Amino acid sequence: MGLFNFLRNVGSGKKEAEAIKKKLEEELGNRLHDLKVDILDDDAVALYGRADSQAVKEKAILIAGNTKGVEKVNALNLRAPKPRKPKPKVVVEKVKPVVEEPVVEEKEEELISTFYTIQSGDTLWKIAKNHYGDGNKYHKIFEANLEVIKNADKIYPGQTIRLPKIEDIS
Repeated sequence: MGLFNFLRNVGSGKKEAEAIKKKLEEELGNRLHDLKVDILDDDAVALYGRADSQAVKEKAILIAGNTKGVEKVNALNLRAPKPRKPKPKVVVEKVKPVVEEPVVEEKEEELISTFYTIQSGDTLWKIAKNHYGDGNKYHKIFEANLEVIKNADKIYPGQTIRLPKIEDIS
């Protein structure tokens, strides 16, 4: 997760390093550590520090990117721990001996949300219907974006949000 593109003339707030840092601290509080924000050129912002989780990192990127005047967010130096797969439950049962088959290791897949840029005519219900197949899951999208969506009925074209993986919203 490195460089992200946003629509430059959409969003709110001031495109100043201190204003963006203050907004991040207000919204994400103590879930960001050693935070530093730099304005790289007239349309790019760089984030530095550590996030408590991948979700916090994604929210920080969205908050910075949904600032008016910001077209790019460089988050290469905003570190987050790699997501861990939940440990499987161990169930011990008596079983008949079987011939062992070779074990094929699965590649660990990084749990990263999908970023989505809202289009004209979109609603959270419509996005949930298209992305998850169930419009009633719109509230999960809203909950995943509380830092950038204050009211589920007030989204705007050009705003970028995160769509959690379907496993994360069940």
